[in-house]
Amino acid sequence: MRGLAVQRSRLLLVEDDATEREELRAWLTRSGYEVHAVGSGVEATLLLKQQSIELVITHLRLPGLNGIELLSRVKEFDPQIEVIILSDSCTVEDTLGALRGRAFDFLQTPLQDLSHLNRVIADALLQRCLGGRAPRSNPARRPVAALPEDLTPREKQVLSLLAMGWDNKAIAKRLFLGEKTVRNLLSAIYAKLGVVNRTQAVLQYQQRGYAGQILTPMPPRTEGKVSGEAS
Repeated sequence: MRGLAVQRSRLLLVEDDATEREELRAWLTRSGYEVHAVGSGVEATLLLKQQSIELVITHLRLPGLNGIELLSRVKEFDPQIEVIILSDSCTVEDTLGALRGRAFDFLQTPLQDLSHLNRVIADALLQRCLGGRAPRSNPARRPVAALPEDLTPREKQVLSLLAMGWDNKAIAKRLFLGEKTVRNLLSAIYAKLGVVNRTQAVLQYQQRGYAGQILTPMPPRTEGKVSGEAS
């Protein structure tokens, strides 16, 4: 049908590094989004009052108003706006702070695969359209009353390292597994815990009493521990 314009989803990108901000803005614009990019949390709160924003992507470390504080402001302004937090560190404290503030996800930077960011954005926008409810057709998104016994010993090992901030490559090296195997194990863990990403899995890890059950089959390698990777 002629004359119909496709309405693009409006994103707000908050990044104080001008080069990274422009690179991400350009990528997201090419991906079909309408992107408003600012350099601080204060600017972001002002723009939220001027534009109808569906999703905010913000760096954790910002001058003045940081990403967690901005997350709180966004949710106070409109709880339906989804928020994705980016950070060059991925500590358990930062992750839990983001999730307790109802961030959709917490991704490690630098982003090695920008198409992964697009997948997270698509999931977040879908959740917004569903009013925060997960689609029934996807078992990985259904809330499952998982007990610790539901996870295999290997899955518990992977979850323990995930909660310590290890990325897929480091987990694979530590457990002598292939990275594809680690991704498959993570998918199984997400389905059993009723979560959709690694940050939500870490929160479940804390809430379900896994903390302290670090099941590793060998002494730590000196080069092994690294910051978390988004998957």
